[in-house]
Amino acid sequence: ASVTSSSKSVSKILLVGYTDDVDTDESNVVLGTQRVNFVIDKLVERGVSRTILEGVSKGEQELLPRRIDESIDTWRKRCRRAELKKVSS
Repeated sequence: ASVTSSSKSVSKILLVGYTDDVDTDESNVVLGTQRVNFVIDKLVERGVSRTILEGVSKGEQELLPRRIDESIDTWRKRCRRAELKKVSS
């Protein structure tokens, strides 16, 4: 089920923003927050209630493992993400 259709039956949706390893820890926490807030705004535009959405930033704390033969640019792009971590009823 999509987040939009299932949002009526859940009490909390946690989204986590992540960045790559470029820049300082502090600035990456800010970037992760901006990233997750953008996703939250888009979900609200699509009808999800803001009251059930919670966003946090991990910045560069949980980098994805780099794949064999993966370029540094591709790896950094994969690390920049927002993930739906938990949906609870």
